[in-house]
Amino acid sequence: MGDYVDGHRFRRGSIPSRDWANVFAGFTAPLGTHAVLGNHDRWEDRTAQLTGAGPTFAGQALLDAGISLYQNKAVGPQKNGHPFWLAGLDDQIALAHNKKAGRDHWLGKDDLAATLSQVSDDAPVLLIVHEPEIIRKVPPRVSLTLSGHTHGGQINLFGYKPASGNVLGKDRNYGHIIYDDADPTHPVTPLAAAQRHLII
Repeated sequence: MGDYVDGHRFRRGSIPSRDWANVFAGFTAPLGTHAVLGNHDRWEDRTAQLTGAGPTFAGQALLDAGISLYQNKAVGPQKNGHPFWLAGLDDQIALAHNKKAGRDHWLGKDDLAATLSQVSDDAPVLLIVHEPEIIRKVPPRVSLTLSGHTHGGQINLFGYKPASGNVLGKDRNYGHIIYDDADPTHPVTPLAAAQRHLII
């Protein structure tokens, strides 16, 4: 779900992208291994920040390791003869404001509309993203959205959450969250007729 690299100053060192990507290459799953990029995967690549383009060193490491990377892309696999769509967005806060690059604001590389336009039938859609805030824009056509970014709320002290990395609210930093299609800002009970799912 992204953030394979990290540039925080409170760390003892860094792991070369090739090394962690090779660990991921050893993972096995019936339908393969799939990834999206996170904000740090873009922020830590100075060349990609200046050009606004890629591939980033993290993204290239994933591709070199044989891992499918989704950057505004949807594919239609099958599981036991049942088709579905696997769609992935590029990062929503990919490019920081940067005077050298001529950017005075944050810029996302995600394109939800273009990604979902690749879905050509009514099979279920599984959407993978990094930041969970996108759930407010995801249409009911998407059955399940998987995201990361929040690190479980950043800080949890005996149930107290003094900091939250999620604008959806401190009580929605991780877990299975179900939203009402009519109002995606309000969670509903699992028995509601219209649902969208967000797993963080």
